[in-house]
Amino acid sequence: MPPEQGVQQLKLTLLLLVSVILAGCSIAPKSPISLFESSRSSVPQTYRGVFHIHTQYSHDSSGSIAGILETARENKLDFAVITDHNTMDAKNDAGTVKHSGTPLLIIGNELSTTDGHLIALGTTENFESPINPQKAIETIRKDGGFSVLAHPVCEKSYWKDWSVRDFDAMEVYNHACDFYDANKIGFGIKTILFSPSLFARFIVREPREALQKWDLLMVERGRVISAIGALDAHVRYRILGFPMMRYANTFPIVTLYVSADSLSEQEILKNLASGNGYFAFESYGRADGFQFQAQSASHIYKMGSAAESETPLTLTVRVPRKSEIRLIHNGKIVKKTEDSMLSLDVRSPGIYRAEVFLNGKIWIVSNPIMVQA
Repeated sequence: MPPEQGVQQLKLTLLLLVSVILAGCSIAPKSPISLFESSRSSVPQTYRGVFHIHTQYSHDSSGSIAGILETARENKLDFAVITDHNTMDAKNDAGTVKHSGTPLLIIGNELSTTDGHLIALGTTENFESPINPQKAIETIRKDGGFSVLAHPVCEKSYWKDWSVRDFDAMEVYNHACDFYDANKIGFGIKTILFSPSLFARFIVREPREALQKWDLLMVERGRVISAIGALDAHVRYRILGFPMMRYANTFPIVTLYVSADSLSEQEILKNLASGNGYFAFESYGRADGFQFQAQSASHIYKMGSAAESETPLTLTVRVPRKSEIRLIHNGKIVKKTEDSMLSLDVRSPGIYRAEVFLNGKIWIVSNPIMVQA
């Protein structure tokens, strides 16, 4: 073979390899765990979306509205919640203004407070930075919005003063915490070589510390606190021009499921705030069809609600496929089964919720139902 032809073939090979990597295709072996998609019709009016996304309007991201829309469509999402740092400028972006239809874009604000980061949703208020968190929470509530503690147990940016009152939700999972604690070289290699779904499966850590803190807060305060599974998605940390953190790899990691009357900002935010939904790590499969409810002789109670402790009151968990289901009461497992359904008659008041595992990995986390005395 002439030397010139050999050089040309080498260039073509390198070009093909780079194209495969940039397209997000995997050259690594696929995981033996099979993916599946459940029928959406099994749980009508349940919407899938992602939470906590940063764009170019944040100081630490170069992502675009166009990139969010493209990635959300690729993942068949109904909504995406953008939360740039101390600004809602994404609302005036040309891509946002021109966009209509699905996915629904919801623009929030990740506020810097004196105790940590607080996400404000459903409000048009402008906030000073850093702001007192209690003042921010009260202002958001007066404006008809709701507040979320962002990455509150993340070592890099944890929440400092837990005496704060009346916040509506907390991020029980935040992907950026996994990134900060990861081996950066290994993380970068996985970002480049793994497909998005395989990357998500290898990078997620079970958020046990955050789950325990969430349980403790709800028991101490005697109320439901809505749980959020958050991406904290950025486009940044480039290696040879290729971002280690990018929407294509981040969006498949954790998905919110919200039950609502319609796909509108008002309805999605109202039900996010009340806890009427759950989140799932969907590299293990779509979680459509999951249900957790309490039923008495006269009423059915959904996630996020308070149920009267009538006798009998039956808690039921249904999952799309056979898996390990755990029913948790005030932070402790009260029943566990390997099946597609779990039910238990309960009399003790307190906070009840469910976790679902596949092949030993956490898959679904429900919001709670509070049983009142």
